[in-house]
Amino acid sequence: MDETQLRAVLARLAAGEQPRVDVAAALARGRRGLRWRRAGLTAAPVAAVAVAALVLTGAIPLGALGGKAGSPAPAATERGVTAYVALLCSKGIRPVNVATGRPRPAIGSGSSYQYLVLTPDGKTIYAASGDTHVVTPISTATGRAGTPISFAASGWASGLAITPNGTTVYVLDGSTGAVTPISTATNTAGRPIPIGPDGNPPGAAATLAVTPDGKTLYALNGRQGTVTPISTATGTARKPVHLGLAPGFAVVIPARGQTAYVFRWGEDLVTPISTVTGAAGKPIKLPASALGPVAAAPDGNTVYVGVRRGALLPISAVTGTAGAPIRMSVPATAITFSPDGRVAYATNEASGTVTPVSIGTGAAGKPIRVGGCPMSVVMGR
Repeated sequence: MDETQLRAVLARLAAGEQPRVDVAAALARGRRGLRWRRAGLTAAPVAAVAVAALVLTGAIPLGALGGKAGSPAPAATERGVTAYVALLCSKGIRPVNVATGRPRPAIGSGSSYQYLVLTPDGKTIYAASGDTHVVTPISTATGRAGTPISFAASGWASGLAITPNGTTVYVLDGSTGAVTPISTATNTAGRPIPIGPDGNPPGAAATLAVTPDGKTLYALNGRQGTVTPISTATGTARKPVHLGLAPGFAVVIPARGQTAYVFRWGEDLVTPISTVTGAAGKPIKLPASALGPVAAAPDGNTVYVGVRRGALLPISAVTGTAGAPIRMSVPATAITFSPDGRVAYATNEASGTVTPVSIGTGAAGKPIRVGGCPMSVVMGR
């Protein structure tokens, strides 16, 4: 069966027709004369038959769907997707073609970076490090760094976030606990917003998160054990949410937008906070080996937490319960997802790699070597 014939089969499946014979067997034998009848197929059977047809004819490699350990690395289903990895030791930002698993030459000014955000149009990366008080814009087209943007006279960055519309980047000063907005139109810093003394130690991860509607920024003060909601319209901080003695380490808000999840370092807990009422819910207990990187799947249904022994632990954003861990060969330093949410990409600082993990099968692909001490990773086109 050639590509034209296969497309014709899939088009008839999508139109709601059902074959009278076994499609998989017929496609495997190369049969052309399938008899069809009208039937109200649901989306799931159509998708299942379509994918089976694509795999049997070789249009989709089996490794792209995940599989047993040692199978080819699961690839994002969307073409033209690039992972950008912050390198702390070998410096710069490493672009990786996720479809091929091949890294490209590093971009940026040759500085060390820990934190990255990417504008929604995929044109500009904003990068910061835990030992400087500047944020650097970097063009993804040319790989060149722009003029660094100073957000304080001294101190260090301990987190970055960007609004969904891409107009504002927020940086958290780990020395003072102040959040500074940066306009992406002018690349200038605005007035700092204080959230409390002490701030966060260098190396703290994912200390800022913006709600999907872009109206509220949540800032984590690790040493105080608080999370402060900030209005992005007025730049004013509201009453902080106290989490207890154990400091927070990372905060993430899934696409559903109704709950912020805060990982609590030292207690192996994830605490849900209602973005509507500001109230903290019942903490979710994690394994004793929880590490701390937290990321939400694009569909907003699941939050993933990195585990020290080498696993991703899924937490349902619907029920608040933890699922079975997805095993990896190395622990995750940071986590992101392909745009379709089917593949997680986890950096490992010690091994200098990024590992693709199929969310559907739990199979980890071959680690991609990117350079010394990979930290944050963002995904874009």
